[in-house]
Amino acid sequence: MTSTYGASAPVSAPDTHWRTRDIVIAAVIGVAFGVVFWAWGVVWNGPLAVLGAMALPVRDLGYAVWLIPAVLAPLIIRKPGAALFAEMVAAGLSALLGTVSVADKVFLISPQGVEVSAEERRRLVEERGFFNQL
Repeated sequence: MTSTYGASAPVSAPDTHWRTRDIVIAAVIGVAFGVVFWAWGVVWNGPLAVLGAMALPVRDLGYAVWLIPAVLAPLIIRKPGAALFAEMVAAGLSALLGTVSVADKVFLISPQGVEVSAEERRRLVEERGFFNQL
């Protein structure tokens, strides 16, 4: 019996194309966590705000809730952009449901390379009273 060393089976490239099923699954994850974000916002600004004043590490652990869809979606879907897509859907839905200060969260998860002109920044501050660019 002979065997050849160094010869290996061809390795195929990972499938990076999004199918309809992938988009639907990512959207379902985003919608589910959008509702969770809204409910967590009520807890975050209510009982947890009082607890956070006494135990800051406990309040810091509460930030993990906003990171769950960004971790869960790529584990299930395994496509590039799954984390960003699910997180943006979740943030968008929680904004529609009326989460307080969601604008800051949407800016935090948006791409950092985006620049806003001075005119646009002035318009956002005047119209909405906020602007946050890191």
